[in-house]
Amino acid sequence: MGCTPTPSWNDRPEDDPRQRRFVDEYLLDLNATQAAIRAGYSARTAEQQGPPRLLGNAEIAAAIQTAQQARSARVQITQDDVLRGLPLGQRGGPSAPAGTPGRR
Repeated sequence: MGCTPTPSWNDRPEDDPRQRRFVDEYLLDLNATQAAIRAGYSARTAEQQGPPRLLGNAEIAAAIQTAQQARSARVQITQDDVLRGLPLGQRGGPSAPAGTPGRR
């Protein structure tokens, strides 16, 4: 007998659609307030909804972590890989225009 895969966050109909959307939006830029606004929470209350309430929800935090791990496995890249690929000027070191020959 095969194993039944665990349903993903977006496959759970009993969850609040705005919370599911928040997870997806948060993964875009890791900005909880903006993700809350894009997910449909009012701009007036997004500051209170995003960081403390939504990120503090254990189920949402687990969904974010699972999605981040899946993305890392899918693209097989780490934050260190990204930083190694950036020109020095974009990492806070001595600046050089992107594409300047002989400069890293």
